[in-house]
Amino acid sequence: MHRLLCGVALTLLVLGCGRSQLELPDDDAAVDAPVADTPVVDGADIPDVPIVDAPRDDGPPIDNPNGCNGGPACGVGAVCCADGCANLTADPLNCGGCGVRCAADEACRVGRCVRVAGCAMGCPMGALCCTDACVDVLNDPNNCGGCSQRCPAGSDCVAGACVDIPGCGGGPPCGVGTTCCGVRCVDTRADATNCGACGRTCTAGQFCADGMCRTSATCAEGSPCDGGFCCNDRCVDTLSDRGNCGGCGVVCPATAVCAMGTCVSEPPVCPSPLTLCGDRCVDTQSDDANCGACGRVCADSVCVGGACMPTTGCGFGPPCAAGQQCCGTVCVDTQNDRSNCGACGRACPAGTACFAGACTPEFMCNGGLPCPPGATCCTNRCVGLQSDASNCGACGRVCPAGAVCTDGLCRRPTPGCGDGPACAAGEACCDAACVDVSGDARNCGACGRVCPAPANTRVSCRASACVNDGCAMGFADCNGVAMDGCEVNTQTDTANCGACGNACPAGRACRAGACDRPSSGSEGAFNPVVNPTFLSPGVHEFTTINVPAGVVVYVAGGGADSGVLDLRATGAVTINGTIDVSGGPGAQSVITSSSTRTGRPGAGGFTGDPRTATPGPACEWTAGVPGGNGRGFVGSTGTCRVGSNTACITDNTTQLIFASPAAVYGGGGGVFTGYRAYGGGGGGFAGGGPGALGAAYPGQSDCAGATGGGGAATGQGGRAGAGLAVYNGGDGALGQTQCPGVRPGIPASWVGGGGGGSIGAAAASDLAVSTTFYPGSGGGGGSADYLNRPAFGGTSGGGGGGGALRVWSETIITINGSVLANGGDGGDAYIGTSGMAGCDPQPGAAGGGGSGGVIFLRAPRLVVSSRARVSAAGGRGGAASLYATGGRGGAGGVGRIRVSATPSSCSLLGSFNPPLVSGCTPTASPTAGRAYVAAFPQ
Repeated sequence: MHRLLCGVALTLLVLGCGRSQLELPDDDAAVDAPVADTPVVDGADIPDVPIVDAPRDDGPPIDNPNGCNGGPACGVGAVCCADGCANLTADPLNCGGCGVRCAADEACRVGRCVRVAGCAMGCPMGALCCTDACVDVLNDPNNCGGCSQRCPAGSDCVAGACVDIPGCGGGPPCGVGTTCCGVRCVDTRADATNCGACGRTCTAGQFCADGMCRTSATCAEGSPCDGGFCCNDRCVDTLSDRGNCGGCGVVCPATAVCAMGTCVSEPPVCPSPLTLCGDRCVDTQSDDANCGACGRVCADSVCVGGACMPTTGCGFGPPCAAGQQCCGTVCVDTQNDRSNCGACGRACPAGTACFAGACTPEFMCNGGLPCPPGATCCTNRCVGLQSDASNCGACGRVCPAGAVCTDGLCRRPTPGCGDGPACAAGEACCDAACVDVSGDARNCGACGRVCPAPANTRVSCRASACVNDGCAMGFADCNGVAMDGCEVNTQTDTANCGACGNACPAGRACRAGACDRPSSGSEGAFNPVVNPTFLSPGVHEFTTINVPAGVVVYVAGGGADSGVLDLRATGAVTINGTIDVSGGPGAQSVITSSSTRTGRPGAGGFTGDPRTATPGPACEWTAGVPGGNGRGFVGSTGTCRVGSNTACITDNTTQLIFASPAAVYGGGGGVFTGYRAYGGGGGGFAGGGPGALGAAYPGQSDCAGATGGGGAATGQGGRAGAGLAVYNGGDGALGQTQCPGVRPGIPASWVGGGGGGSIGAAAASDLAVSTTFYPGSGGGGGSADYLNRPAFGGTSGGGGGGGALRVWSETIITINGSVLANGGDGGDAYIGTSGMAGCDPQPGAAGGGGSGGVIFLRAPRLVVSSRARVSAAGGRGGAASLYATGGRGGAGGVGRIRVSATPSSCSLLGSFNPPLVSGCTPTASPTAGRAYVAAFPQ
């Protein structure tokens, strides 16, 4: 039974909101916005646009020595702000200072705004809050496209739409909650032979619960594992645990990390400013488990600025010394501090000083009134020499930093380790942290003494001495040389598979320490006759593959493998038709007249999927829908407000500048509006940025430009790194209208196209496709500008990135047709007409093209005939307007091709993009902009 998805209709639901501000000039040169139900005609007067209130800033603490805002004085640990007494360490409206407000999805923790996950704070893109829980409405059959929208029996939820499920084993379709495995419907949540997925069998003594193999109902922690596996009585995340990668006991090599349940030998590239710690990207400036460096844990403290700060002291430091009081996050002497005189937040008025906790005239000595008893006149000011850190024991004697004045003497607090207490017995203070040097391999016997560990060996520290514990699991010392450690990975080495000297037969791979075939043949022969045919993403194991002429095979579906098609066969593979994992094209915006104020924004293309996202409603003030699928980073929208792409927004509620939602790996969407607007940035590892806007109207503010996932600036194409420009996405171009402005002094309108996508720096540095087998990136959406005339325009979406395609046979691959992983084309800008009618409506700009993906062909015999085509080209940038505003989009960068075949049994005569270096001759080293050829079975 083949896993097919035919005729899938996709609807993406992306919700978002933001905030921006626009300042309009005071004179008649201002550009005003049309109000709903008001006819708009070129040259006519336009009603005024309401100004949006700016966010409130309450400023510094209030000077009020008699209390707080007319009330009583604030208590210990609180300060007086404009909205009352506030605890600066926990108040989200005054976090770390008066008027410092945390965002809606943040909480105030020890004077610092930190993100708080959960339904109450908002759900991730593609999810909705249903009954106080975030639900994936793109794939949940009980909440398909919205809360409580159940799919009927015989259908499933695919990208937010209920689609019919093919029958199972010649019978009726499987019911909701069951999956067709082979010829029968099973509940993969409880079936021990199909646990979580078809063919995944639990080991002896395990049972299947919630799609996971478990040894007991609870783990050693005492409760069921939430979203993970129970391995050896310990809950682990098999998507990221190196010792249990994809299942219990599956250990990744020392040089690899676990990503999405698969061991990869090259760590993923973390976006700035995150750092890769193990197999996870973390912010070492705020991560309590990796504070300042990987593995540095903050115990009984929090991580602030890369340092562990205690929570029991004042602010981020130790407790206040004797004679001082904690006011907010700072230790002060309330007997002498003008801002906290006698109590926190009680500030002395101008012309007065704080003495003995009371505000007194500042210039009362040296010709004025004498100082009160116990005070001394220093520099025309009365001070207490017993406690004043600037005049400690005598006038002008200043205490050094970190010291306080007590009884007229400068004293330092009791020393500890770092910013915390002293270390316990048997511990040493190493790099501001207490460690047990008798058992710490990084500080064995003394601080900084690291136990040497040759490659892939295990070492430990016992009784302050370094101990070699042998090879890491899955590795062996096959050459007997101690200096290079355990140099062989027995899990993948075909010459030493499972043990030193155990070589696999020619053409066989070493998987998990055993010689295996590329395909088990479990899915039988693949001979599609329906055109088009859709395969689910991921690995397919066939006996033979035969794609007839006239048949096109696509990949469609979400999940971790979206946009990836890995076809394997024990026998011959013949492709006379087409296998296409190209990205979908960006949609062109639909423009109508300004009098109706209706139209559709352009939608983004999908990654590795021929479709384009379903556009939003046909109305004004609507954001386009971004494309989906793929991997990498989500495109950004900058600081612009994000408009809705599911409902119409009237001009009474809209902001004056807004953007399309960020693309989730696919191409960025456009916007339909009469105001200044950005398209969304393309997603992926280096998506194209959204279109740039022209110069702002005089006196008008603007929001910061959005970028794509990897795009460095507004409208810029994704980048691949120094010396690899052939893989860069092209920049979008500005276009200028030929139509006059509606009022004097208004400059001509400029609108820029979206940037093209790129495969990114990691993939561009791996032209041999050894570690980065993943799809390309989407192009950015265009921009729109309303500075010229009372007409409404729309912007076009970016193309999706090309997918990842591998075709692998144990015998022979013959290609007479096409194998494609091209990037999707960007949507064209509205073309316009040569007459003045081209000014109404005035459209926006084009979208950028998606980058090419990757193609990997592997077989002992490989024949690509002269009429065949193998292409991973970048998508075309959308065309600019001929008579209107919209600029063109940037083209997507080229993708990668790898071929593995026996040179004497190889014939490569067809068209390749990127081109070959020299036919079937193995490539000595990877060459930028060229296909890579290796000798089988490499």
